[in-house]
Amino acid sequence: MHDCLQVQDIVDLIFTRVDQDSPARIGKQDLLSLALTCRDFQETALDILWHTQTNLVQLIKTLPRRSWTEEPDSGFDRTFKLDSDSLSEDDLARFFFYSRRIRQIRYLPYIWHLDAPYDFRALRALWKKRANKTIPLFLNLQRVEFVDIRHASPCLDIFLETKSISLSLYWSESDDDVWRLFDTIEEHALNMQELDLGALQVSTKTVICKHLSHLVLRMADLRGLCCGSRNLSIPALQHLASLPYLRTLQTANTPSDILHSLQSMPSKSFFPELHKLDMAVDDFSSFVDLVHMLRPMQLQDLTLHSAKTPSATQFHRAFTALKQASKNQSNFLRIVVKYSWPNIRQSPPILSDIIIDGSTLEPLLSFKNLTVIDLDMPFKIELGDTQLMAMADSWPNLQRLHLGALSGWHLPLLITFRGFMYLLHKCRQLEYLAFAFNASSDIPLLSEIPAACTNRNITYLFVGDSTVTESSRSHVAEFLGHILPNLSGIGGAWLYNQSDTFPPRHREWEWVVNSMKKSSRPEYLSIQPH
Repeated sequence: MHDCLQVQDIVDLIFTRVDQDSPARIGKQDLLSLALTCRDFQETALDILWHTQTNLVQLIKTLPRRSWTEEPDSGFDRTFKLDSDSLSEDDLARFFFYSRRIRQIRYLPYIWHLDAPYDFRALRALWKKRANKTIPLFLNLQRVEFVDIRHASPCLDIFLETKSISLSLYWSESDDDVWRLFDTIEEHALNMQELDLGALQVSTKTVICKHLSHLVLRMADLRGLCCGSRNLSIPALQHLASLPYLRTLQTANTPSDILHSLQSMPSKSFFPELHKLDMAVDDFSSFVDLVHMLRPMQLQDLTLHSAKTPSATQFHRAFTALKQASKNQSNFLRIVVKYSWPNIRQSPPILSDIIIDGSTLEPLLSFKNLTVIDLDMPFKIELGDTQLMAMADSWPNLQRLHLGALSGWHLPLLITFRGFMYLLHKCRQLEYLAFAFNASSDIPLLSEIPAACTNRNITYLFVGDSTVTESSRSHVAEFLGHILPNLSGIGGAWLYNQSDTFPPRHREWEWVVNSMKKSSRPEYLSIQPH
């Protein structure tokens, strides 16, 4: 007989089904109905409904209708006003009843308000109206994100009243007004745990950002810092290295910069709890020296951005250093190495003197729980079934495998369909695959392919410079349709190079895609970029 379900078990079942399996609007209506009709479900339902907000209009509209106006009633260009003088203590209590449930705000202006973020004006009025100035408006807020920094200015201080909040600002090169926000952060939130200033873009500029460096020096409780494309000063880097709980660091500073800053510090453990590192690399030899200085490391996630291509020997030394310096190799989950190339529509030129083979990557086989291997660098790759099978055996939890440039390996391809099958068999969680293989090798009979080789997670396949012949293309289509039944597209070298050598290859793969499209499966396939 089954065990009796507790109330919370029933709540989890209902809300998992309603919230995830229903269309967004219908699902929210069902949740609201449950919240209004069943006291046992009310708190959980409301927490789900209010957890993440994209603006504050709906929150303000929980106040009595007499206190706010929106004109006109329809159309895009509306105005929104709040009469805070008409609000009673009970009205404010109602506002707090809902605002305390908001955990995350990913701010975008309300779709009907084209001229200005009227919700921020109303929020400022509420902030002034509250009786107890020591209680923040958003008692349990954990994270605020602003895609446009201009939207952060009106009310950032209100959000930062909630202690230990995480803040994300997408700071572009043209955003000069961000310094004012730094002043607000310094005044209200030096105890902030996470500050995210956007993605790292490797630049030739190496100017130190004195404003950000000054702010970082004042923040003692940081758990995560993403500097965008800004460089920090030596004192700021030294401060980060000494923080006991810093777990995430993304910086445009290079290993050479960090080495220089650490050498003048007293000998001790640097970055003791760092789990995720995302950084620009100017020289892989300096990276190796940095890894040795940081040992033993707690790293689980490493992303390197390089505008230079290391030699195979430097690559091997870097991976060996990671292997030797990792305190617990089983904790390492992601390794990403990206080549910084300005033209996203064209693959960088392949360096003819750099060849990566199995021995270069061998140190990575020690990291048994890797989920992501992404080596997007413009070098030639020489791997066969033996090396691919060793990877599959070593990384059973692999979800993403990207080896080499998307334009291909530019050497005779040695991986066969049997190696391909073995990879799918051993790595059951694979979702993304970009590698080159010999598409003219012997194709196993469909009846001989074990069911365990079928992967339904992969929807797009990058084949690089793999070549399909006219005589084998029908068998290739049958094989891929069998082992990758949810495949919706194929990409390769032709998407990134306009050389005259690619149109024939493009046409054969197009034939493969069209053949799969004509099969009984309803999915649409294409050869467009994913």
